[in-house]
Amino acid sequence: MQRYSIGKKIFNKKDQNIFLNLSKDYNQAHLINKKKLDQFNTKKTIVHGMHILLYAFELFLKKTDVKIASIDCNFIKPIFLNQKINFYLYKNNFKEKKSDFYLEIENINKKICVIIIFSEKKNFFLDKVRNKRILIDLKKLKNNQSNFLKFKFKAKLKDKKDFNIFPSIVKNHSVFFCESLVRASYFIGMKFPGKNSIFYNINFNLNKLNFKKKYLLFMIKELKSKIKIFSILVDGFLKMNIKCLKK
Repeated sequence: MQRYSIGKKIFNKKDQNIFLNLSKDYNQAHLINKKKLDQFNTKKTIVHGMHILLYAFELFLKKTDVKIASIDCNFIKPIFLNQKINFYLYKNNFKEKKSDFYLEIENINKKICVIIIFSEKKNFFLDKVRNKRILIDLKKLKNNQSNFLKFKFKAKLKDKKDFNIFPSIVKNHSVFFCESLVRASYFIGMKFPGKNSIFYNINFNLNKLNFKKKYLLFMIKELKSKIKIFSILVDGFLKMNIKCLKK
């Protein structure tokens, strides 16, 4: 497997403010002037996971001409504001028709913070996701009164926000795609699970963009009361599966 260095980045206050304004995800973990410890037990400002994913995808599109069918992103360690990170791309040398690209994001201590798999194969699990349209009161959901809960939250995509910081993504996958990830950041950080959550995985298909559905429908798939791990299924313009841990 070959490894290539494709870029470096330091997310600064300007970057953070841009994404705060785009996403409206003002979770305590992402505030620049923090007054208390967040869910990671730190007062350091943490860069939004969706911002990191979008930046990495933009970098990938600029460095390759491969058409990707699906993306699977795993967040291992938080990336802090003003922290230098490096992007390394690995290419599988398989003989199959379809192959994967692995992108690792390392901090200055060479610790892996994020792993992203850009695949030419689609995620078949997401093709099976169906919207059962079950409504449950948000207060009951937050109180965790059941081991299996479902909740629906609809967000409209308006195509009015300026995503010129991701020109390659907009060109290849539209403004709606960027807005979808931004809306997901808002839902996770501000709606549910909120201030005590850790978002650690997201996967989605890029060949399933539905321009007839200019909205996202967020649904809680399951919640395990002891360890509080649950999935958020997203339907609409972009089908996503998001995995979270609530402390």
